[in-house]
Amino acid sequence: MPCCHAPYMLSDSALIAQASAQNYPDRPVRLIVPFSAGGANDIVARLIQPSLERTLGQPVIVENKPGASGIIGTDLVAKASPDGHTLGVALATHSVNPAVNPSHPTLVKARSLGLQITTEIDLFLQHQRGRIAAVTGSNGKSTTTALLYRFLQAGWHGGRVWLGGNIGISLLEQVDQIAPVDWVVLELSSFQLELLRERRFRPEIGVLTNFSPNHLDWHGTLESYRRAKQQLFAAQRTDDISILPEELECDEQWRVRGRRHVAGCADGGGDGAFFFESQLILRTDHGRREDCVRVEPSSRLPGQHNQRNVAMAACAAWLAGADPECFAEVLKEFRPLPHRLQCVAQGQGLQFWNDSIATT
Repeated sequence: MPCCHAPYMLSDSALIAQASAQNYPDRPVRLIVPFSAGGANDIVARLIQPSLERTLGQPVIVENKPGASGIIGTDLVAKASPDGHTLGVALATHSVNPAVNPSHPTLVKARSLGLQITTEIDLFLQHQRGRIAAVTGSNGKSTTTALLYRFLQAGWHGGRVWLGGNIGISLLEQVDQIAPVDWVVLELSSFQLELLRERRFRPEIGVLTNFSPNHLDWHGTLESYRRAKQQLFAAQRTDDISILPEELECDEQWRVRGRRHVAGCADGGGDGAFFFESQLILRTDHGRREDCVRVEPSSRLPGQHNQRNVAMAACAAWLAGADPECFAEVLKEFRPLPHRLQCVAQGQGLQFWNDSIATT
């Protein structure tokens, strides 16, 4: 959601008063707080209410219009008659849900007023101090993110490991606890990445699980969708790590600045992670460093696509410093994420799978 500060709103009122009829305001003024009563925004609104009433010479009525992370109240102000009798206040920075398209009328209005628009993940990245390993992709990013988190938890002991982002976990409340040595594992959607474009977000490790047409109703074109996904790698340095799927290994549209690694089911001879029968091969530094661990297929993660997810997560965890000897045990205990290719029942030769939260 857009943010504005009370001094800005008071200045705006003064300008309206000068530009309007001499008897402005000629009736009570509404001061809309887009959050519930008792919060910081509501408290500050009520503190400035008496001063506003003295300045304007009319009653100022504070109205709480909570809902949709502040969008309902903000939308009410944006659509009100521009006569200075409906004001909005939000004294802290508030975020818009990344799924709300930037062309939404409320956001267009906010930008026209010069107001700041941010997102939860943007706020987190502004203040966090840890090392970022970020995962995106058209499919499989949640499972890959969860696997990467579990691999690091089990095999890396240089600090704490945190999980957040599009997987459904906000780390804002814990941001002060994250140390510079900690790994922060983030799942990022194309919406989130698009809105991080100006920040030049730079993960130390970036993972793209795959790429296929999706969310074109939001992005408009396949090229726009691609550019959003490519934001994961756009600000990386040459010493950062970029992990791509095997089908994009030679794709000129996916050039990266970081140390390029490829993950998948077939060993192409380069750096990355690959399966050979029941062996997981991990390779980096142009083949000068290699590990090989035995990994039995998991019935809970069926299909070649999940094998690729495992390779992606293992590659990132290994390059982050995790001991690959723990990977097999993690896979034995790993439970698929709810509603993502989850076997919920079987009998009489039939299986029933819940994949209701999948991208497609």
